[in-house]
Amino acid sequence: MPGDRVVVLKYRLRPTDRTKFDNPPPLDREIDAFRVRLADGEATFEMVEHHTTVDSARQRVEEYLRSWEIDAALNGIWDLSFEFVEADVIDAEKVHRAVRSVGDSLTLEWSIEAPTLSAYPNPPESFIATEDVERLWRWYSDYIEGRERLAVMVYLCLTWLQEREATNLEELAVRYRISQPVLKKMSELAANVGDEKSARKFSKQSKLRAFAEKERTWILAAVRMLIRRTGQVAASPGNRLPLLTISDLPPL
Repeated sequence: MPGDRVVVLKYRLRPTDRTKFDNPPPLDREIDAFRVRLADGEATFEMVEHHTTVDSARQRVEEYLRSWEIDAALNGIWDLSFEFVEADVIDAEKVHRAVRSVGDSLTLEWSIEAPTLSAYPNPPESFIATEDVERLWRWYSDYIEGRERLAVMVYLCLTWLQEREATNLEELAVRYRISQPVLKKMSELAANVGDEKSARKFSKQSKLRAFAEKERTWILAAVRMLIRRTGQVAASPGNRLPLLTISDLPPL
């Protein structure tokens, strides 16, 4: 209704067998659009922005939650997810009513074990889960879940961003403030290393061997770096972010 205003949205953490929280303290954050408090597994969003429909308010909040979920996963908390519970709406006569969930939810589920945590993961300060971030993250998780080859995943991530920006690796390095040696090493490993289970292609330059564990660890860290930086650039398009270099990654 035109006179309605959504004042509160409530979510809860979905239960999981893989991540458990051991009596974490409440977490409070405030941005221009809302104030959020996460306590006892429930996230309460007090809306500052004016929204006349629950759908509109949920879209705003769930963009934030999705960024929170992916940011947490990039930090190793793989299955953080929230589900909508209800909204508190005030009409023109100042009458409150509750709009409850009909079973829909946000989900981000994984098969990777994680430790019991004593604190909730902080929401990101400057990171947005854009369509590009979602796409890169999906390819990354496809590899983690065994649905994609390592070299193919890396190739897809690099070439997608190049095509989106109409750039080569050198220009991509400038835009995302990631040093050229990092991106070139990612491209080199994806092109030339791998066996029948992990390679993207075979050529005269191919090593015809499985990735060494150090190479696998390095390249996964580099892809996570690329995903995070993609979301950071989207969140702060006018800011000059610090340059990421080989020293920010595990030893290779």
